[in-house]
Amino acid sequence: MSTEPYIRVSVCFKKNPALSDEQFHDYWANNHGPLCTDWMKKFGLLRYVQMHVDRHEVKNLSDTIGWRVADFDGIADFHVHKMKDFFDAFADDYYQKTLWVDEEKFVDHNTTIMTIGYDYTVIENDEVVKNHVRDFKLKAH
Repeated sequence: MSTEPYIRVSVCFKKNPALSDEQFHDYWANNHGPLCTDWMKKFGLLRYVQMHVDRHEVKNLSDTIGWRVADFDGIADFHVHKMKDFFDAFADDYYQKTLWVDEEKFVDHNTTIMTIGYDYTVIENDEVVKNHVRDFKLKAH
């Protein structure tokens, strides 16, 4: 069984500094998110998840564990079968003329960084996952 059938693109960013944390989270969840749905479906994006960073809990985590934490207000995860789907979606006129402009209301684009990779699920629904699409085993030479 395929447990990781997609590529994940994670986009990390800080909020527009003119907004409070509450305004940022409200706008992203209740305005921008719904504005994206038809566009995402048009290009076959499988999943879109907004991670709304809780600054209070981030500080608690850092203070308790002592690790540095990423200094972002949000992370948008896009799941796609092929990178072409992602590239096509972001080259689309609707993204360029509508969504990008809308993002400027709540995102500081100068802080945006991205990463691309594959999920490797170890535990799912309290069960150990043993079947993987990608095995990441070292190949013998």
